[in-house]
Amino acid sequence: GEVVQKTSTLRDHAFIASHANLSLTHVYCLNACFFDAFPDESVRRTLVNISSVAAVMPMKRWAMYCSTKTARDVMMSVIALEEPGVRVLSYAPGPLQTEMEAQAKASGDEELRDMLLNSTWLDPDVSAEKLMTILDTDAFKSGSHVDYFD
Repeated sequence: GEVVQKTSTLRDHAFIASHANLSLTHVYCLNACFFDAFPDESVRRTLVNISSVAAVMPMKRWAMYCSTKTARDVMMSVIALEEPGVRVLSYAPGPLQTEMEAQAKASGDEELRDMLLNSTWLDPDVSAEKLMTILDTDAFKSGSHVDYFD
């Protein structure tokens, strides 16, 4: 199924559940594994969620993507409250030159397609370097959403 589609057409329960399972449920389990693997609170621990501007800015035809990204950001904020000894960051890497770029540009929404065609697409390595700088300088509030362009 196609993730990029008009919300009023989303009726395939199995497809929606599969997307939510991959994008959200698995993250809960992965986070639990993180805490199992690193139980020692005396060790500096950091959790990074790869987020998106879509978590804070709704986009036509991207309801499933936007809603799961928002849910993940909230999940990470809750972890920051529950686990004050863990640094938690939701990092939106900016528009990256990936396969998702082509899917977004092929979207049936002309307004979105025009916006994306006029966007500056980032090399993933450049965004990763910025993330490392943010982590190295500890320049974020635990539980916050930080965008590449912030």
